[in-house]
Amino acid sequence: MRKRCVLLFFSIALVLGCTSSKAIRGGEVVNGYNISALGLPIEEVSYKNSDGTDLYGWFMKKGGARRVPTILFLHGSHGNILNYLSVIKNLHQTIDADIFACDFPGTGASKGEMSLKSSYQMTLAAIDYLTNERRISQDTIVLYGTSMGASLAFYGASKRDRVLVVVDSGVTSASDYLKAYTLIGLPDFLIRLFGENFNNYPLVRNLKNPKLFLHGEEDGIIDIRYARRLYEQAAEPKDFLWVKGGHVLFRNANLAKELSKKVRAFIEAHISVQGVKQ
Repeated sequence: MRKRCVLLFFSIALVLGCTSSKAIRGGEVVNGYNISALGLPIEEVSYKNSDGTDLYGWFMKKGGARRVPTILFLHGSHGNILNYLSVIKNLHQTIDADIFACDFPGTGASKGEMSLKSSYQMTLAAIDYLTNERRISQDTIVLYGTSMGASLAFYGASKRDRVLVVVDSGVTSASDYLKAYTLIGLPDFLIRLFGENFNNYPLVRNLKNPKLFLHGEEDGIIDIRYARRLYEQAAEPKDFLWVKGGHVLFRNANLAKELSKKVRAFIEAHISVQGVKQ
């Protein structure tokens, strides 16, 4: 009985931690990156969050004179953009698009405090930077969220209704995670009480932006059964691709080649060629 009470205590503590708006784990804070060693055409970018703090990102041109869509890459809860270098590189090599990858507030070279609220604000600030400073049409921007970044992509699309959304191994809700991975089963009332942050179900039910869901059937972090449920509840237009793979599919260069065909077809279906040519 005592052991069960201890497990319940730690499970409740985990719930409280996971659902706190400040529970996002930041990556290592850095003063700068050795860009020349990364082998990508990276332009370092500084822009402002809505609270005035300095944010940092990488902008990578695809090359050539013609304009192409722009992927806004939103990484997961742990790490910074350098930790997702393989994903960014695979996206850049396999998809005909410019890429803007952002360090979350308080992560990498971005200032501020890492939280769900500040990350939501950063997503909107990044979209607005692209449209206002880069003069990129909002309807040629693709929000690409991986893991927790899916929440940011869905939120950004709910506020900027002309962007596209692609999620790779996207989180569905804190409730789903807690049901599957806490030490013991938690009563539904506790899940309802503490599990509302990162809840993407209400967002996708009303989100009219085109959405593409990518998920691995062997994902040990976000079980694919939840990804299927999120897809089923999402409003049209939507599409999906389930593949043999684990968490964050675009880390794998071979999988990236397969996935990129679906991503390219999705982008082409919703962004006209005329819309991105100069």
